[in-house]
Amino acid sequence: MLKNPLIIYEQALKIDREIGDRRGEGIQLGYLGSAYRDLGETEKAIGYYEQAFELNPEDGNICYNKACADSLMNKKSEAFAQLKRAIELNPRYRELAKSDKDFEKLWEEKDFKDIVTVNKED
Repeated sequence: MLKNPLIIYEQALKIDREIGDRRGEGIQLGYLGSAYRDLGETEKAIGYYEQAFELNPEDGNICYNKACADSLMNKKSEAFAQLKRAIELNPRYRELAKSDKDFEKLWEEKDFKDIVTVNKED
């Protein structure tokens, strides 16, 4: 029988905090954010992504997932900033964003196109 992923991530987060594993704590916060986003609780997800980002600002996955959540909440400037940072950390997010339904409302925006377009200096 599968356990509720929220319970698992909360337990892992508690353990990471107890042992002082800040990287692990950031990862679990990111997982919690994604779980809440999947449940449609996007505002709650953003809170977890923000906590995760404070611990792991160089984690492109957290930046990308927060950009998705921001986009879903119609927080365009935040979404663009996080997506740009995610692509700087890992260029594979450029192609992923072009087909990710979380960004569908932004696909025709100039700022979105500028972020996902490869420039000569990239």
